[in-house]
Amino acid sequence: MALTLALCLVGGLSALCQASVHPAFLPPGAGKALEVYAPGNPAMRESIEPPEGRTPLLFDGRICPTDLWDEALDQDVSNTEHIFGTWAPPWSVTMWVKYDDHFIYFAFDNLNDLEPGDYDQVGLYIDDNGDGQFPPMGDDSEGVYWISFFTSGVQVYRAPMYEGGVQGQVEEIQNVRADICTGESGQLQCEIGIPWGDDLEDLNTSVGEEFGCWLYVMHYDGLEELYHGVWPATEMWWDPGYYNGVLRSFGPSLPKPDVWLKDCTADTGAEPSWNPPACSLCPWPWSSPDIWVGDSTGTNRGKSAYANYNNKVYCEVRNRGTVAAAQVTATFGYTKDPDIHLQTCNDTCVTWFGSTTVTNVAANGSKIAGPVTWNPPSGHWCLVVYLDTATNLDKHFSCWPWSDNNVAARNYWVTTKDTGGRGQWEQEFLVGNSMCTEGMVSVEVDRSELPEGWEASIDVPEHPARFQMAPEGVITPTLHVTSPPDEEPGTIGYVTVIEYIYNSCNGALVDQTGGFTVGVTASPIDVSQFEADEAVVPQSGTLGFTISAQNETPQAQTFDVWFDVGLPNGNEYARNPVMSFDSITIGPSASKTVHLTQEIPGGAPVGRYVYILKIGDRETDTVWNEEYFTFDVTPSVLGMGGVGLGPETLDWAMSGSTIRAAW
Repeated sequence: MALTLALCLVGGLSALCQASVHPAFLPPGAGKALEVYAPGNPAMRESIEPPEGRTPLLFDGRICPTDLWDEALDQDVSNTEHIFGTWAPPWSVTMWVKYDDHFIYFAFDNLNDLEPGDYDQVGLYIDDNGDGQFPPMGDDSEGVYWISFFTSGVQVYRAPMYEGGVQGQVEEIQNVRADICTGESGQLQCEIGIPWGDDLEDLNTSVGEEFGCWLYVMHYDGLEELYHGVWPATEMWWDPGYYNGVLRSFGPSLPKPDVWLKDCTADTGAEPSWNPPACSLCPWPWSSPDIWVGDSTGTNRGKSAYANYNNKVYCEVRNRGTVAAAQVTATFGYTKDPDIHLQTCNDTCVTWFGSTTVTNVAANGSKIAGPVTWNPPSGHWCLVVYLDTATNLDKHFSCWPWSDNNVAARNYWVTTKDTGGRGQWEQEFLVGNSMCTEGMVSVEVDRSELPEGWEASIDVPEHPARFQMAPEGVITPTLHVTSPPDEEPGTIGYVTVIEYIYNSCNGALVDQTGGFTVGVTASPIDVSQFEADEAVVPQSGTLGFTISAQNETPQAQTFDVWFDVGLPNGNEYARNPVMSFDSITIGPSASKTVHLTQEIPGGAPVGRYVYILKIGDRETDTVWNEEYFTFDVTPSVLGMGGVGLGPETLDWAMSGSTIRAAW
């Protein structure tokens, strides 16, 4: 009986008036059978450390786009212990927590509440200084926040809490931000932001300290309150000694690392690096020099990526902060066709294929992270890297890499593009309207980095012309690049494609999105075929392959041919080229097809290799054409297996007389 009376006093109510009181302000579990409550245990108190983030929230109640909460700590707060007579399955109520210099943010997703309605509510009981007790009467510095959801909107209330669990006067407040919506299954979702500060309505917790918290997520079905979420799992809401702790690790007063990647060579780490239509540091922010396929030295960051092969990818992790970054994780991915955007906020737009960690990145210093193995299909891809560290100054994950210095992208054509003997190159690409409404789209071709006499075009109207696109629709234009017939072989021209999206109602520019840049090499020789006889060759076996090359110019062309090997570990063979042949000539408008063989060393490591053909001027290292295929080496039928033989000591021999005779 005494316990029942205490609950009435805590709620500031009398037993005679409870039935007429707004359900939003009843004490948790009021009117329930108290004898079923399981006592809490202060010794079981736990602490969580949510991350710091800077991704701005929309405060629309939605837990998506996912990037807004991907950086947050997620916690299962489902009521699996039958607190207040309600049970909910594990992970049916999820809480996310993060904070920045101004707010601490909470989000909740209640899969049990499929009919959100009046009086649904989140209650947050906060012990601001984390000392395990509420202050004496008259000190209103600590209390409870109720975020109550009604068909008319969201209302936020606060009441001070005093020692003994006595609740003070309830008042509606305006400084806490909150909103509600329904998720994909119709369930209740909400976002809440409580400001840090010294005002009574603020959360007054200093940097480096933790506050105590007990919370519930409640659905009112018109008859009773169903407490689907309770954290920690105790009914002792009036006693802060039973609350869990939430640590505010960092704030503006503490020095922190600031890890970042360059979006372009001129990038300084300032956000955003690209801000159309104003002038920007990075004219095309999808050409990061800090991401490359190659080796750990980083001296050659222009190496090609090969399809269906274990390419080795690296990145350079930079730190523009004032203290070292103790541990940084670099996560690698690539965007899927067809969308020309780089929408890293949506995991369906990025295929993540690996991560690696570096430690102790010095202030104003950098470290190379990698390798991570990338085995892509052929095509055009945006290679993406995302840096993550719990103590980063601006740890967040934005939709666009230029607005987030923790994310960078680099375009790769996973094949070498050349104009061939016809002086022409073409490639389909896809343009998407990422909006959920109809939009006007315009596509621009930037020819500023094409050599004189080169031409580029697309087979849709060019910017500023606009055309209508359906919501989330796509089109497939073709990019055509042409070089003059007398162009110096090996000359490279770069073309950039950019997309603009406009509001179809008022014509306003909605977004000037990313695109892609492609380098096209002028070549008088076109390689139409470079294929292996078999995709699998045993150790000590013979790799056969066919090359077909055409000279479609009216003059004879003389060139060098050489072959490189890429090893299964992603490294290049140290003695490349495995063979070279100088001064091969094909007559005017003539073609040649040759069949060649390559002996596979008996000790070659088992795995996938890339076999690379290069045509051009080897003395000046000018490549007109580069083609490749992949093949797998399997154990020898003799069982040699390559045990104890390193790949750098193997002899990849080719018959020069056979080559010469064939050509």
